[in-house]
Amino acid sequence: GRCASWLRGLNNLSHLDLGLTKKEVSILVVRFHGLGQHVVAGNMERLVDHHTKCLETVMQRAKEERGVLLYFAEDTVQVSWNAATPCVQSETKALGCALRIAEGLTSQSLTTEFSMGLGAGACLVGNLGCENMKSFCVLGPAVTTAQAMQRLARRYKPKYGLLTTREVAKEAKTNF
Repeated sequence: GRCASWLRGLNNLSHLDLGLTKKEVSILVVRFHGLGQHVVAGNMERLVDHHTKCLETVMQRAKEERGVLLYFAEDTVQVSWNAATPCVQSETKALGCALRIAEGLTSQSLTTEFSMGLGAGACLVGNLGCENMKSFCVLGPAVTTAQAMQRLARRYKPKYGLLTTREVAKEAKTNF
């Protein structure tokens, strides 16, 4: 499938110096749902309060599990392990983080629903861009898998879902 072609592509690039490094990484995608209800109700203070509490929960749990913020926009956060900084047992740390995020968000009695997806595997990491603008990026199947798992979690577990691949679950099971 697409992951296999990504991996072949990564292996075929090994002779090029792109300024990127091939690493085994874990990616967690967290998406908040229902924040727009506060906009419709005209309650912008509640929207900002909910959004802030959700982000604080995600970032605190990620920090505790040695995750690094990779991406944040509107209602979506991506956290990485072993991309920007070294992290052993990245799958286990990412899964532990996801479970702690779920616990933190549900214990705060926030009306915000969320879904999460977790992916892991070989990716290219490093600064990407042009002379005027560069950004740290992770390119590869771990990112696309985590995004797909998040979308599936939303579809099949609408309120509070977390999905990951069989391989990540198996790895984490041996380390939990």
